[in-house]
Amino acid sequence: MADVGKCNDCETWHMGGPCPSHRWGTPEWHRANPIFWVDFKYKPDVLIEDIRSRLAHIRGEISDIGQGYPGWQEQLKSVEGALTCCLIALYEPMTEMKKVIT
Repeated sequence: MADVGKCNDCETWHMGGPCPSHRWGTPEWHRANPIFWVDFKYKPDVLIEDIRSRLAHIRGEISDIGQGYPGWQEQLKSVEGALTCCLIALYEPMTEMKKVIT
């Protein structure tokens, strides 16, 4: 006889083991169990836009520290540049997500 079980998450019965929607490693499982508390009720472009906003804020803080402590400014410029690269790299996927989802 096939293994039949009720999923604890979606309350439906499934043949052959765990619920396919809640199996570890599936996108559904990751949305239900985010490691870093991503709020998946928002669309992905909104989530990426929020990350870009936080990165821009951190980049500004690093700039302020460099200007406040000029002896470290030159070393911090490369960190600012790396964050700028991250912001640029996230822009295209974000705009593609907006086109596809809206």
